[in-house]
Amino acid sequence: MIRYHRVKYNLNTIVTSPLFSLPGLRLLRRLTFRYAFGLRGVIVGNHVRFTGIEKPESAVKIGRRVVLQDGVTIDCSGGVEIADVVTISRGTTIYTHAHRIHDRSRPWRQQGETPCPITIETDTWVGAHSVILPSVNRIGEGAIIGAGSVVTKDVAPYTIVAGNPAGIVGRRE
Repeated sequence: MIRYHRVKYNLNTIVTSPLFSLPGLRLLRRLTFRYAFGLRGVIVGNHVRFTGIEKPESAVKIGRRVVLQDGVTIDCSGGVEIADVVTISRGTTIYTHAHRIHDRSRPWRQQGETPCPITIETDTWVGAHSVILPSVNRIGEGAIIGAGSVVTKDVAPYTIVAGNPAGIVGRRE
């Protein structure tokens, strides 16, 4: 099992390199994401990175008609589930683990991580250069996250949030 995750990690490192942004190699990158990572019906932009996939407890489940635009980074170490018809815009980063830091008897680097799985539900749009922190467990159906937002807590369905930290600015009707 460890070897399988290591292979996925190495494939991810290779196909997200700038070399695979060249026109002749884009098809190979798309096929690698489709068959090695099971991303069927997903549009994956240039420089999209999946981090933490080498960990056995990592899990990624991405639905159909999902768009991951250029420069998106998704930390998979805590588990990620993205439903159908979701757009994650350019430069967005999603974190799914938090560092344990409260045991004063040991340095923080030796305390490990706490997985924080996230679910992004159907018909959601995450604006460009947003950051979704590990304290977020769920982004509800039909939610919109404004560009440049820092999301620190769950987003209710059909809610529009923006800012740092992200707050409610409206609702979708």
